[in-house]
Amino acid sequence: MPSKVAKAAFTVAGADPAQDKAPAPSKMATPSGSDAIPHIDELDVSKLEIGTNVLKGNNGDRYIEMKYNPNGGLASRFGIEFAKLPEFVRSPFKAGPAINKETKEPIGKAWSIAIEMTPRQADKWIELENKLIEHCTPMRNDVYPPKTGRNGEKELMDEKEFEKKFNSLLRPADHDKGYPATLRISVQHEAVDENGNTRTMPKIYKTHYKPNRSTGKMGCTRPSLGNVHDDLDRGAALALMAMLSRGVYFCGAGWGIKMSLTQAYNIKNLIKESGPQCDTSNVDWIDEETPDDGQLAIKRQRTDEPFTGDDQFTDGPTDEALMAITA
Repeated sequence: MPSKVAKAAFTVAGADPAQDKAPAPSKMATPSGSDAIPHIDELDVSKLEIGTNVLKGNNGDRYIEMKYNPNGGLASRFGIEFAKLPEFVRSPFKAGPAINKETKEPIGKAWSIAIEMTPRQADKWIELENKLIEHCTPMRNDVYPPKTGRNGEKELMDEKEFEKKFNSLLRPADHDKGYPATLRISVQHEAVDENGNTRTMPKIYKTHYKPNRSTGKMGCTRPSLGNVHDDLDRGAALALMAMLSRGVYFCGAGWGIKMSLTQAYNIKNLIKESGPQCDTSNVDWIDEETPDDGQLAIKRQRTDEPFTGDDQFTDGPTDEALMAITA
């Protein structure tokens, strides 16, 4: 089963004056959720209704339905709000396809985005996935029909093999490196499929979080439309909601659930940094702009062999390497 994650540290940086040109706050766009769609912190796993009827998909895969019933009435499609304005979560890398670590080439056409989770939120997601494993394990030979061996006997799948096929959306925290846990969310990035059929795209909005000039209270500016290609960028501060795609799937590549982004607000003038931060509490900040690099003295470089003047090492892992999460 998924393991629990270590606690990570992160801080929030304030508004960027250079970006502070958004209009005054006004009525927000379409609301980001309803009573049937819980915030991740308020998710009650006991309210999940996971089906037992195995259905067949169009591509030969199998699935069972999963809904959420918070009030004991009519269950609805399962979805989660991961942050509600003005709160937000950080995306450590830009939305895009998974990348092969060795070739640096995209793996398939599917896009996703990762969002950072607090230890409490990660534990909540582990609780959800453990419930899925507990519920679906007795159905393992229904969703993966036994094959007939050479001796004519049915080859049944044992519990450990079934659990190994589970595709978790959660990447555990790396306590040593200071990285928090992250959750992978699918992102539809093509408005039309290969057959010319229209696809439903996520609603992306841009806003700023700043003081209201009239009241002095903090608020969000009137949102403007964004898009998945430009506004789901690395380090973005996002308030977002994701919905379950179809149900619990079972295919040759494993089984699990797929959460698809439906709506996101990018708070463009906020940046959320992860990992340990430098202590600047004792610094007496000077009210002057930091000079551009071009105003500084030219750096001396050693050009004699075996050096060529280039950096011997890169600054760190590339964006492509950071995006190399399992499909």
